[in-house]
Amino acid sequence: MNTKTYGPYERFVATNFDLIIQANVVYEKVSDGTIGCYSGYSGGGVTDYRFFYINKDDEVLITDDEQQIESEAVGNEYERFAALQRERSDFEFYDDEEEDETSKLSEKGVDFLSEGTLDESTNIKSAKTKGFSEDVIYKLQQEWTLTFYLE
Repeated sequence: MNTKTYGPYERFVATNFDLIIQANVVYEKVSDGTIGCYSGYSGGGVTDYRFFYINKDDEVLITDDEQQIESEAVGNEYERFAALQRERSDFEFYDDEEEDETSKLSEKGVDFLSEGTLDESTNIKSAKTKGFSEDVIYKLQQEWTLTFYLE
């Protein structure tokens, strides 16, 4: 069993009034950039899940296969990505009774979001950790079709 600890993690969560996750982003800084994962509503009742890597030159790779990420800091340490996924999924609840494939906030996610703010123009409530860099969101939005509700 792997006993390594990873992190610290930074997080951003955005939901609508029904607590359907619009964006759930978790990342950690590594010596050669930033690695992370996210889930988010991509339309049509579907939630999308991806990994990402932003290198020191601000080049962004978004993939569904963590083995495509070539970070010297990570190497072949794929348990690090499993740890990121666990962090992300801790805030998600999947209702097998629902017809669509969206995910909602878990109790832990609701507690985190309670400290967030509501954007009344979009009816999106969001929260982030103190150290979360909105630059990560902007870079991801430029490379992928999800909207993370930051302007």
